[in-house]
Amino acid sequence: MPKKSKRGRRQRSETGSKPTARPAANVAESPSALPTEVKTVVVPSTIAQNEFGRVFDRATAGTDVAISKHSVVRAFLVSAERYQELVRRQTVDLDALSSRFEALYASMQNPQIRSATDQALRATPAEMGKAALAAARRSRRPPARAAKRRDRRA
Repeated sequence: MPKKSKRGRRQRSETGSKPTARPAANVAESPSALPTEVKTVVVPSTIAQNEFGRVFDRATAGTDVAISKHSVVRAFLVSAERYQELVRRQTVDLDALSSRFEALYASMQNPQIRSATDQALRATPAEMGKAALAAARRSRRPPARAAKRRDRRA
């Protein structure tokens, strides 16, 4: 049986054999959420720290490694190819965003909104203050239904 040092780490036993890691029951394999056939393995952070070479080899072999601390996944270790694939999938299509912005901008261009914007830009500080107070008062009033309920209770 391995001896414990003062700091709580295992030392080699008299036979010289290296102590084993946690049992395989702590390692859960589940399919990745992405459509490609990539497995995800959850590894506790102490095993990832103590056996980084093995964890690294597993990640470079194509398995995503989720590193957990206190049973909560805190980080992922993936191969460089897998990382590039994930980055490519997340690239934003600027043309689609531009056309979406143009559509939103066009929908805001109507006479009522244009008039309200012009009025707000021409307002004096006193008028702006007055409008802000009116908006604050409106936001503090309870909705009409809540006021009716209170009247019924009384």
